Amino acid sequence: MDAPMRRRLVRKTRAAESCRETTELIADYLNGRLAPAVKRAFTRHLRSCPDCVNFLRTYRKTVTTTQSIPMEKISPIIRKNVLDFLRKKINRAGALLLAAAQILNWLTASYL
Repeated sequence: MDAPMRRRLVRKTRAAESCRETTELIADYLNGRLAPAVKRAFTRHLRSCPDCVNFLRTYRKTVTTTQSIPMEKISPIIRKNVLDFLRKKINRAGALLLAAAQILNWLTASYL
């Protein structure tokens, strides 16, 4: 792989990582829970990334729409699918946190 191609790949990888980080912050951004420095970085990214702006718009519309639907009107299948999705996300986050704690414990123990 030549140098220009490597540089393009690195830029695309960094951009994708930045977009992933941005989308993970959307709920906190909309609820006003971002620290000022994080909020500045978030809005700076939005100024240069139309994909994330569109994602944010879609997210806002989804939240607004779902809040307007009475719970009893949501079919049991949809409710189950959403709950399964959220449980998977929570379990994944818990597994990552546990792995990080184990690594931290191992690193700490190796220095004692």
